[in-house]
Amino acid sequence: SKTSSPPSNFLSNSCAFINIYFVDLKLTNKKNQKVSKLNLIRKSSSLTYSMKNRVHAWTGICGYFSVKFEYNKQSKAFSSAEVIADVASFDSGIPQRDRDALKILETKRFPTVSFISESTTIDGENLSVNGTLIFHGVSQKVAFKTTQKVVGKQLKVKGDFSVKLTDYNLKPPGSFLLNTDDNIDLKFDLVFDLATS
Repeated sequence: SKTSSPPSNFLSNSCAFINIYFVDLKLTNKKNQKVSKLNLIRKSSSLTYSMKNRVHAWTGICGYFSVKFEYNKQSKAFSSAEVIADVASFDSGIPQRDRDALKILETKRFPTVSFISESTTIDGENLSVNGTLIFHGVSQKVAFKTTQKVVGKQLKVKGDFSVKLTDYNLKPPGSFLLNTDDNIDLKFDLVFDLATS
């Protein structure tokens, strides 16, 4: 199993983190908006990917990420996000598979995967998000659904979406008879502390 210690250059390189910046809505009177920075509850939050072939399915968990979050108290929602994740920190539970993935993903050239939102539509606890995913050095437009829910003194933000590896100049790994599916499913489950805002 992988060591729990972060890479030696992780803390010194901001590109090795996820940074999520949730900013205020573009309302007419921005001066009157109430925006707070919320702290991520790390032990309750996760970022994962899932893949499968004809025989197996597996999930990789992102080991190293940080979150910066701005919450609009007036609209009770976020409007945009920027996400950066350290690709090498994903752990599927099988070291050899992870090492092979790092070679395929060329992590020395492309150490991070990032998402930048461009628009957000709010319908109660449901949000529709549009933006750009930058993966393996390729930028592609993506759209997905998220939910946000206030539970006690916590804000929970959940969502998932799928992308095709071939859209990012990546060939699905595997042998001739056991190729991995082209789709990769990304899921995030983030919990923030409202009490300290």
